[in-house]
Amino acid sequence: MNVQPVQQSFQKPSVTAKLTQSSSISQSSLISSNHEQSKSNPSVPITITGSSIVRDLEPGKLFVSDKHFDIKISTKHGASIKQLTHMVNNNWIDQHFNLSSHAIISIGSIDMKHINSDKAIELLNQLIQTLKRKHHHIKPTFVTIPPQFDPNLKPSYKTN
Repeated sequence: MNVQPVQQSFQKPSVTAKLTQSSSISQSSLISSNHEQSKSNPSVPITITGSSIVRDLEPGKLFVSDKHFDIKISTKHGASIKQLTHMVNNNWIDQHFNLSSHAIISIGSIDMKHINSDKAIELLNQLIQTLKRKHHHIKPTFVTIPPQFDPNLKPSYKTN
């Protein structure tokens, strides 16, 4: 599996919602409608990990249709792609990550100012290979923030 860069434009969300909230269905109706189903369907463990950009996400239970997800957050402050690869290789994320069937990995925000896109893709491919070798049961999803050009951002958040 090789990763190729894709240029996308994103709109800034106006409000960040908690995992257990839904704009179309209330939290209580999600829980009550799926309570009986969750007894027969085991929860799917998911880990969200990455640098401090994930620190304000809230862990919890999420019910979607007949699926029950157990979401944990594992913040690795200041972790670059290379450091996350090292942590995955040595089983240093956390126990929930080792048991997860899915992982959402936020990468690149630490690396943006220090490496070019070719190097980032090379490091991402190394991370993917490490995940395949050490945690072949995990289906990873990689996310990153797009370059920030807002003149009101703190200088440490700006990218060129």
